[in-house]
Amino acid sequence: MFSKSPRLLLAALGMLTLVGFSALGWVLATLIQGRSLEEVFFPEARSWNRQLLDGTIYGLVASANILWLLYNRILDQPRHFFEQLIRRFNITLPDIFFLSLCAGIGEEWLFRGAVQHWLGIWLTALAFVALHGYLDPRDWRISLYGVLMVVIVAGMGYLYNYSGLIAAMVSHAIIDIAIFISLKYFPGEKPPSPEQQQA
Repeated sequence: MFSKSPRLLLAALGMLTLVGFSALGWVLATLIQGRSLEEVFFPEARSWNRQLLDGTIYGLVASANILWLLYNRILDQPRHFFEQLIRRFNITLPDIFFLSLCAGIGEEWLFRGAVQHWLGIWLTALAFVALHGYLDPRDWRISLYGVLMVVIVAGMGYLYNYSGLIAAMVSHAIIDIAIFISLKYFPGEKPPSPEQQQA
């Protein structure tokens, strides 16, 4: 069923991330760690609208830095791989918003809302980026991207501590939306083939 409809697979993965990760984050934070929802979502008693503003600002600044590196010639090959992946799945603009919101809410609930309470900001950021496959010792280019992502994700950890979980969720969703839209609608130059590099 999923092999015939890659977009159906993406929708299922999005819902799994949204519902499954959020539920796991809730269980860890409230039932195991014994924290209230107010403690998880509003650790510094910032209002939800202040968190929206903080998350938007951080998301836009982080996106600019990520896209600057992603469109640098040194990352042509990994960027081209991600562009092809997006084309293969035929991701539409509504898909981009849906998947980005699912990841922003679900992943932040789990990682910033629960895991960070145990591991701290930097270990959580490292684990998060490693689980996404961006720290690959076999590929220094993707690992370079991964190092930047560790810093960006750690920044979301500090944002969570400073502002709250809504801010982290908003910034994560904005970053994903910016990356998806850039890769789909603004492809960079195709990297040279191995034969062209040898010539």
